[in-house]
Amino acid sequence: MVDSEKLDFILSNMVMREDLVDVVRRDDLANVVMCDDLIDLATKDDLSKVAMKTDLSALATKAELNEMESNLLTEIDTVQEKANNRFTRLEKRLESLENTVSTIKLDSSTVKVLVNSVVDLSDRVGVLEAKIS
Repeated sequence: MVDSEKLDFILSNMVMREDLVDVVRRDDLANVVMCDDLIDLATKDDLSKVAMKTDLSALATKAELNEMESNLLTEIDTVQEKANNRFTRLEKRLESLENTVSTIKLDSSTVKVLVNSVVDLSDRVGVLEAKIS
């Protein structure tokens, strides 16, 4: 190539100021994501495991949870009250049975005393009859 051709080639391939208007500047590149940054981003698989807005709407609200808790506590109170009433009735029945057993023991003792008295009287009557005859 001749010097003039070289010069024409260089001038035709040179970058001019007008050509640089659309070029990205260093400040613009500061916010660009690099390959290393992409490693930490979530994948489609990761995002599929995340709860969606529709999934979250199916969950109970705080007010609903409070209402359920209140209903459960009310039901527990009712069950506890029924159990306490039943326990009280059982205590009364047990006390009544204990009184009955005590009465039977007293009656049994009384009957033994009476039987012993009858046997004693019968023996004494037998002795008297023997003396009279």
